[in-house]
Amino acid sequence: CIRSLRLISYMLKALSASFPLCRSRPLSTSYSGFGFRVRFGNSSGSRFSSSIVAMASSDGGRHGGPPRPQSGRGGARINFSTTTNGAGNGNGNGNANQGGGNGGNASNNRNNSRSGRRGKKRPASAAPSPGPAPHAQPQPQVAAAPAPHQAKKSAIDTDPDAPLVATLASSGVSPTTLTALNQMGIVRLSPVQVQSIPVAMAGNDVLAKARTGTGKTLAFLVPTLERLSRNPTAPSKVPSGHVLPIRSLVLSSTRELANQISTECRRLTSGRSFRSECIVGGTNIKGDQRALTAHGGTNMTDLLVATPGRLWDHIENTPGFREALRSVQVLILDECDQLLDQGFQQAIERIIQQLPRERQTLLFSATVPPRMQKVLHLALKPKHETVDVVGADAQATHETIPQSYAVHRGEDTMPALAVALLSELATRPTDYKIMVFLPTARQTQFAAEVMRNALPSLLGALGGICSADDIYEIHSRKSQTYRTRVSDQFRKARRGVMLSSDVSARGMDYPDITLVVQAGTPSNREQYVHRIGRTGRAGKVGGHGLLLLADYERKFVNNLSDLPMTEVAQPLAYRVASGASPPLPDVASLSRVVHDAASSVDAELGGQAYQAWLGYYNGLGKITGWSKPQLVSTANELSRSVFGRTAVPALMKKTVGMMGLKGVPGLVVK
Repeated sequence: CIRSLRLISYMLKALSASFPLCRSRPLSTSYSGFGFRVRFGNSSGSRFSSSIVAMASSDGGRHGGPPRPQSGRGGARINFSTTTNGAGNGNGNGNANQGGGNGGNASNNRNNSRSGRRGKKRPASAAPSPGPAPHAQPQPQVAAAPAPHQAKKSAIDTDPDAPLVATLASSGVSPTTLTALNQMGIVRLSPVQVQSIPVAMAGNDVLAKARTGTGKTLAFLVPTLERLSRNPTAPSKVPSGHVLPIRSLVLSSTRELANQISTECRRLTSGRSFRSECIVGGTNIKGDQRALTAHGGTNMTDLLVATPGRLWDHIENTPGFREALRSVQVLILDECDQLLDQGFQQAIERIIQQLPRERQTLLFSATVPPRMQKVLHLALKPKHETVDVVGADAQATHETIPQSYAVHRGEDTMPALAVALLSELATRPTDYKIMVFLPTARQTQFAAEVMRNALPSLLGALGGICSADDIYEIHSRKSQTYRTRVSDQFRKARRGVMLSSDVSARGMDYPDITLVVQAGTPSNREQYVHRIGRTGRAGKVGGHGLLLLADYERKFVNNLSDLPMTEVAQPLAYRVASGASPPLPDVASLSRVVHDAASSVDAELGGQAYQAWLGYYNGLGKITGWSKPQLVSTANELSRSVFGRTAVPALMKKTVGMMGLKGVPGLVVK
């Protein structure tokens, strides 16, 4: 393959010397990232044709340019037009040929991450520069679709005093990685990147205290990639069907965060022979096993991103997986405090014991609670380095963004949420991006159905700014494939409303969130903070937070007394930005529409939401102050006024026993 590419390179150089058109732009003959591409295919005519596409790259990037003149329909065409962000130009008609997007689910991660074995989809290019080349036929200018993963800036990209990415060269980061960061749109470094990358590049174990949304993913991916690149020695060819050795391992607290890390890794390693895989629960384990085994000459998995539960499943059930982990050179624990919060401590300790002692460990966490000490002792070397950008940071997101809370009657739970959403839609009709958190998966599912049914009809003259397709939901009751797809759709959408359980409350990066609504009491103060962190991500400003509490939840506000919160005096009054005059419905009409929408929800889902509410608030006695009979009485009232049921839903006898509600009057047991 390399010999063929060299031959083509010499041919292109010869052509460049012969044609003035070719000399108008320098040709890149670098084999890193393949500075040119050869295409063969059918032209718009019936005869076979070939197309050699050379991509100018004088500064290591790819730059957009107009299509150049081409020869006749059936003959060979030499197209020296260039591309932006890796999209290919030079199709049969000379128009810009847009590349495909990055997949979000685990299977797409596998298909698109094996740079050394198959072609990768390229991000969508920018539109061609206006104006045809001399003597060329004018081409219609078509705006390019936005890239699936928009280039995102680091936390302090707008700070002229923040160090430039190029300064990482002094720490030994390679030009190839610096170019990749530049192509990703990373211009300046965030504090955690400035402090942790040089330390990790020196081979030290690192404990980095940093909040979510501060650029931690690149802070551990860059030094990991550099270490693996400097130690390319691979084991001998692995027999087909055997599990490939794993060179680095990332443990993530949620499936969505794992897929996000994997996507970021693919972007950073685009153009390299680097194999990454992502394995998470909720997918067929046999698919994981196929992806992790040798096929056709591959001999390693460079980076594996996994949730602890699925990884341990492989350790126990996939032959040869324990042996594959003995090749791990770098272990990364991302959001370690959240890993422990979700009950993974024992799994993490067992996983660490399967890894070689002579490895590098990078541990990132917003907090370091006392219960983490055992994990720190197991994972990190005694002389590890500590990086703390929490204490040195500017004020945290939850201390700076505007926040308010509204206390409404229990029966007004759904109307209060509708009012909050309509207020934001009326204020920002073209670019609203709203996250709504609810306590449980079933309540999330129920509320999403209600809002899909109610919001479009409530908008009236504002019709068109929000349809059922603009309302997303993500929670544990959905399959992993669905959750990954919807998460990716919402991330790329210009506007939308995402209703979520706490599966998205930590680590996930959704750009440009304008409003975070928390409908119902969070489980604790920390969960409130994690949720509110969805806006103001990576140092951005402009979003705000709203906490909606029923009257029986008011006591929770005492936990937030140190935050800049203001109370909304009228929870069912529209809160519209100054200057907007939307034709919004009166509150009485809104309440009727929302109640009708709740009544139309499937009876089974309505009953499940009632059961989930009962189970959740059964554990919040310190907030509500209810006795068991009061809890059941309130739930039964809300089954009609909130969940739209005409009769109290029946519960399984086993469920009632597990809740500790056996014998409590008012329950319907089946």
